[in-house]
Formats: sequence, structure tokens, C-alpha cells
Amino acid sequence: MPPTEPASRKPASPGAIDSLLAILDLERLEDNLFSGRSPQHSWQRVFGGQVLGQALVAAVRTVEGERIAHSLHAYFLLGGDPKVPIIYSVERVRDGGSFSTRRVTAIQHGRPMFVMSVSFHKAEPGFDHQGEMPKVPAPEDLPSEAQPLFERLREWRAAQARAQSVPAYIVFGDATLRAVAVARPERIGDLDGITGIGAKKREAYGEALLAVVAAA
Repeated sequence: MPPTEPASRKPASPGAIDSLLAILDLERLEDNLFSGRSPQHSWQRVFGGQVLGQALVAAVRTVEGERIAHSLHAYFLLGGDPKVPIIYSVERVRDGGSFSTRRVTAIQHGRPMFVMSVSFHKAEPGFDHQGEMPKVPAPEDLPSEAQPLFERLREWRAAQARAQSVPAYIVFGDATLRAVAVARPERIGDLDGITGIGAKKREAYGEALLAVVAAA
């Protein structure tokens, strides 16, 4: 089954995607020279991710199509001015049998504002050194930090239930004990916000609960 999007996340509108693609579609000035623009918002500086993305597009447009970027190193030197275009100068450092290397310099107002080195590699067959993922519990199945205290509280509850000859849930339910284990109350007043602990149970068991928590 394909993963589902969280309910709170809204998909990007077609207009937003079109705007992003337009920003990344650079104008070619020369073989190794490109011009990029910035969104005309009220920003005082150019977003760094935009500069990196445009620089990568400039580098890609000087490399053979079957070679894919697999490594890059970038440095942000100056803040970008969104009011003027950014010039991307691409240096073709090397084109080998399998690898290509490019160096991109982003320029504004006659000064370098960003530099990046990126390596491209042609897809080739090779050895696969990745081991098989071991069988381990899922994150939700791992014990929490509160689990040891929760178990102690259950033991205490069992003793209370035996002494009173009542079912354990009459003393406290598991949900209440888990809440106590997570909250780790230190004073009687700390029990007031925990579901399942009313005035009567606080009076009957409050001090004993705090003693179990303090001893954990």
C-alpha cells in the first residue's frame, strides 16, 4: 500500500509548482553562462535553497544527459539581492570516461556570492555492499523511558487490589498508570491534571503513588 500523506499536509498547488519550475528554468547567456531570477516578494535576501538549486541546474546543463549528480559541496559567501538577476558561471573542470566535474560561481554586483563544486557519474554496474536490514522492533514497539515506572506502578496496584479484594482496574486503569509514569508527579497537586485521578482516589492513593514514583 503506498504511503499516505498526513492529514494536516496539503499538496502543493499547480501554481506553486509552476512558479518553482519557472525559477529553476535559467536563461542561457553563453555556453557556460546562465542567468537566474528570484521571486519578487518582500524578502530582503535571496533564499539559499534557490541559489543552490539554480546553480545545480546550470551545472546539469553543461553535462551529458546520462550523467547524474552524486556529490556536491557549496559555500554561501554573501547574501543575495532578490532585485537583480544572479549570473551563474560554470567551469568545466573535467570530463572523464565515467565522471564529470563542474565548478559553479554565482555572481551579483560583480562579486561572487556562492561557489559550488559538483561531481556527476554515469550509471555503471558494480558490487552491492549493502547488508540486509536486520529484523528489529519497530519504533512504536520499543519500550519508552516510562515503561519501568509503569511496571512498578502495576505491581503496586496489584498489591492494593489484593489487599482490598477488588479487581485491579478498580484501583486505577492502565491508562492512568501510564499517564502517571510519563508525568512523574512530585507533589499531590501534580495529580490533579491526570485523567482517572479524582478527589477520592487522590486522597486514598495519592501519597502512595508519589512514593512509588519517587523510589523509581
